[in-house]
Amino acid sequence: MKKLLLLFSLTLMSISAAAQMMPDSTVQFCSYWSVGEKQAYNLNNSEYRVSGSDTTLVESSTEIMIIEVLAQTETSYQLGITYEDVYYSDPEMNLLYGQLTESMGDKPILITTDQFGSIVSIDNLEEMTAMQLSLADPLLEMMEKESGEELDEETREAMRQYMKTLLGSPELMQQAVVGEVGRMFEFHGNRLDLGKEYSGQIQVASILPGVDTPITANTNIWIDTDLTDEYSAVGRIYTSAEKEDVIECVIETVKATITATGIGGTDFDQALKEAEDQLKDLELSMEEYTTCEVHMGTGWPLNLYYDRHIYGNTDGESQEQIKKMSIEIIIPDNSTEE
Repeated sequence: MKKLLLLFSLTLMSISAAAQMMPDSTVQFCSYWSVGEKQAYNLNNSEYRVSGSDTTLVESSTEIMIIEVLAQTETSYQLGITYEDVYYSDPEMNLLYGQLTESMGDKPILITTDQFGSIVSIDNLEEMTAMQLSLADPLLEMMEKESGEELDEETREAMRQYMKTLLGSPELMQQAVVGEVGRMFEFHGNRLDLGKEYSGQIQVASILPGVDTPITANTNIWIDTDLTDEYSAVGRIYTSAEKEDVIECVIETVKATITATGIGGTDFDQALKEAEDQLKDLELSMEEYTTCEVHMGTGWPLNLYYDRHIYGNTDGESQEQIKKMSIEIIIPDNSTEE
């Protein structure tokens, strides 16, 4: 049961314009798009687990993301996001995605940005969330299978209801969109000085219902002057969080899971205490690295590279979870045969 609980909780946790070179050595990220413009990107995700000196590929996926400009006003753009040729290394995930695409059909995710290209809203969020909700039962079945534990009917029903609450939450869909498309346009709307590093703290909110404990993260943002020229600008972001903030958020996540599902049965308080004590023994920290190159003449992102590292140490054994994402523009082949 503990194995399933931790797997479930950690799964849930796996918690901007053409640039212009200004005369005063700053970079202004602005969008110059037209209705009907369309760009395609190769999107690759992979997750690794590192234990000591051993590194294991846990899961990987590839797909093509297509972004099209559907509408434009003086102060905004509307973008449509669709996906093609999606493949997961995990056969179960392929089945889940097949069910989702069957529900979605060819409907795009609709996003509104401001005039600079910074994302403002997901226009059909309610519809996308309803489609996401259809995954509740198959996702629970997959997680139970992976844990190797068979749930009694009462616990299974409690977890099913919690999954429906979670997947019926618009925040989860927002997190998924921001995690991919949002990172591509993270610099849009900003004007940054060359050679200057901007630093501060951000609150990374939990996406889980009933969890109000954010992670406080330190963030540094700068323009890579060695890779920035008149053709494109390269922005970098480094984010880190230490043990206390990460542990507190994970503990609250586990508590919310136990509370919502009733895992632990009549020994509810003991289940909470055991989970909290187990997590407090962990040494946890997190680092994120983002690099994004934006074309100066149009504002279209050319590529994005994102790495997240979660470091853990318990009983002297080091563990690390790594998530890597790359998004690279596909250059059309305009050659013609004579």
